[in-house]
Amino acid sequence: MTSQEYSRRDALAGIGSIGALSVAGCLGGDDGGGSIGTARLSTGATSLIAPVIVAEELDAEYGFELEVVVRDSISAYYGDFVGGTYNTLPFGVESAAARYNEGVDLSVIGGFTYSSMSWVTNDPDIESVEDFEGETIAVPLGSGSFAVADAVVREQTGQSVEELANNVINAPGPGGSPPEVVTGNASIGLSWEPALSNFLVQDNELEAIIDVRGEYRELFDADSFHLLWAVKDELLENDPDAVSGLFQASQDVAEMYANDLEGTIDILTEETENEPEPLLEAFDSGRLEFAMEPLGDLQSDINTQLETFADLGLIEEIPDDELFHEV
Repeated sequence: MTSQEYSRRDALAGIGSIGALSVAGCLGGDDGGGSIGTARLSTGATSLIAPVIVAEELDAEYGFELEVVVRDSISAYYGDFVGGTYNTLPFGVESAAARYNEGVDLSVIGGFTYSSMSWVTNDPDIESVEDFEGETIAVPLGSGSFAVADAVVREQTGQSVEELANNVINAPGPGGSPPEVVTGNASIGLSWEPALSNFLVQDNELEAIIDVRGEYRELFDADSFHLLWAVKDELLENDPDAVSGLFQASQDVAEMYANDLEGTIDILTEETENEPEPLLEAFDSGRLEFAMEPLGDLQSDINTQLETFADLGLIEEIPDDELFHEV
C-alpha cells in the first residue's frame, strides 16, 4: 500500500485513527517486531481460529507472535480495535465497511467462515419473517451478522427487523439472544455458531426456524461471509511478513478443522470455554463452515454483500478498493 493511500486515509481520520496512534502499551505493537494483537468474543466463531494458532505455535512457525484477549461484548470487541488496543481482528463485512467509511485505518486481507446464523424461537406459531411483526426480538445490534440477517428481512418484507418488531433487545454476542428467548423476555432471537449449537444441544424447546445463509443465497445469488480478517494499515506498512504469516496460519487452522475435526476441537476446548459436543454438532450440521481463502476467490461474493448493504441503507456507501489488500 502506498504512502499516498495512507495519506488519504489519514485525511479521513477522526477519533478512530487518532486513538490507534495514541494508545500506549497496546497488544501487538506496530513496530515491525512480528507481534500481532487480536481479540475473540467469548462465544462465537471469532473464538475458533486464534486460540488454535497459539496452541499449535503456528504463529512462531510463520515468524510472528499472536497475543489474544477475550471480549464479552460486540461494542468492546470492535471498539478496542478502533482505539488501538490490538491491531488485527475478525470483522463482519458490514462492520469493516462502516468503520472504513468513517476513516478507521484498516484493510481486509481474507475471509473465513460463512454466515451460518439462524433465527430461533420456542413459539410454534412463528415460522417465517412475516411472523416477526409485533414480536419482541433479541439481536446483537452492531454486529456484522445482524447486518446480514437484517438485509434478508428487508429484502423479503420491505421493513427492517427494528421496524417489524414491537421491541428489540440488544443481546451482546452470538450467545446473548437464546437466553432471552428461553426465559421469555423475547419470542425470537438471532444466534450463530458455536453458540447456537450450544443452546440447541441443551434446550429441546428452542428451535432454529430460519437459516439466514440459505435465504441470503437464494435472494442474492451469492454467499454471505460472517468474518473477514482486518488489520491496521500501520501493521501492514511496518510488518507485512507478520500479516502474511497470520493469513497462512489461519489457512492451516482451517485445514486442521477439515482434516482432523475432533482433534482440532480437542485443542480448542483446552484453550477456551467451548464444549466439544456443540462444536461437533455445529460442524456436522453444516451450520459452521470455514473457508479461509484469499480475497481474489471471495471478492465477487463480498462485493455483492457490500452492494446489498448499500442498497438497503445499512452502510452509507460502498468502500473503495483500498479497503482490500491481497497477501
